[in-house]
Amino acid sequence: MIILSDLLNPYEKQLVKAENENIRVFERSFNTYDGRIKGNRIYIRKGMPILKSACVLSEEIGHYHTCSTDILDQSNSNNRHLEEKGRRWAYNDMIGLFGLVKAYKYGCNSLYDMAQYLNVSEEFLGDALRSYRAKYGTGVRFNEYFVSFEPQLIIYEFNKRKG
Repeated sequence: MIILSDLLNPYEKQLVKAENENIRVFERSFNTYDGRIKGNRIYIRKGMPILKSACVLSEEIGHYHTCSTDILDQSNSNNRHLEEKGRRWAYNDMIGLFGLVKAYKYGCNSLYDMAQYLNVSEEFLGDALRSYRAKYGTGVRFNEYFVSFEPQLIIYEFNKRKG
């Protein structure tokens, strides 16, 4: 059975998500920004690769959910915190610990393979891993797995004891 969402590329999936949340998305020619949000309107830089557009749109949707103020001035520490909060929302939306484990179970052996499997850019995946490292430290248990962020990303499955 074919599911409609399986036919959509990652950017189209984010567009559907935005539409379902009554967020309007417009593509514009920006010189300095990949994405901006104002109220329930998101502006995405026209002409970016699909994966980058999807990641940027997810981050802007994250900002929609996590802050309601102008955070362009990144010299303000509160704005930097809100920027990171929106990015974390996007990392969890598009990857999450569940996604890392799913990619491991699928057999992804490199960050490139994981990024391809998760439909994100390698840069976005690397940023997500740094964010998870900052949040969880060197590693974290997730269900029956341990996700280690140092010295590199390694995922271990706990041995299940026999009854």
